[in-house]
Amino acid sequence: MIFLHLVKINISSSKPNKIQFEIQLAKKTDLSIVVVDENSREVFSEGISGFTGSYSNEIDLSKLTKGTYFLKISANGKSISKSIFIN
Repeated sequence: MIFLHLVKINISSSKPNKIQFEIQLAKKTDLSIVVVDENSREVFSEGISGFTGSYSNEIDLSKLTKGTYFLKISANGKSISKSIFIN
């Protein structure tokens, strides 16, 4: 069993169009990070093969238009999704 744990997600007022997140994976697996708009169009994607441990990243969404977006982090058939609102 692969455990996928979202440790934190942060959208600060000082960086309103940047998402910071950290995840932990208990066992080695492939990791997929995707941001889609409300029409399911992919606006960001990143894949990492054979990852284990703690991973953090900051995604710059400053070039996107106002609206609702969704961050989806997947590993070995399990996924975590979070809504993101850009004003």
